[in-house]
Amino acid sequence: MARKSKEFRQLFYPDSIQQRNTSVTPSQRKKELAAFKSFKQEIKNDPELKNKNTVFVENPKDFRKMSEILLEYIEPFLEDTDTYQQRSSLVEIAVMSWNLALVSEEARQELLKELFSEHPSDSEDIEAEKELQRLMKKLIKRKQKFFAEEKRFVTDFKLTENAGRFHISVASSFKM
Repeated sequence: MARKSKEFRQLFYPDSIQQRNTSVTPSQRKKELAAFKSFKQEIKNDPELKNKNTVFVENPKDFRKMSEILLEYIEPFLEDTDTYQQRSSLVEIAVMSWNLALVSEEARQELLKELFSEHPSDSEDIEAEKELQRLMKKLIKRKQKFFAEEKRFVTDFKLTENAGRFHISVASSFKM
């Protein structure tokens, strides 16, 4: 039997990613919860959000956790990351791409044009920019193909690492 692609597995077995990551020790879980509490406090104390009468709702009923969705979204790209910094960069790029996928095609093109308006001067930087553009296009297509029903914007995230594992907390909002 032919081997199934990661996208196929994710489409039909979305819980497989979570099942692989279930061996969390109590001390790791405690650190993850502490990181989440810290993140939640940062969000609640954000002056921009306070001025907009934003309400923090933790794990709203009938919604999957955005952190789980984001991990599924980036899963095919994680194998290319070895360090915390690489994973953090991947998540930042993924969040930008996720949010870009939620706006109209016209707005997306304008935002991408603005993002890449300063052209690098040396060949290494030019190649890095091209690679970033390719990655963002892949992520945008992935969002549209596998997560089209998700309309939440990612407003913030916090990535923490503990004993070689990483944990992500995500704040998201609905388009108004």
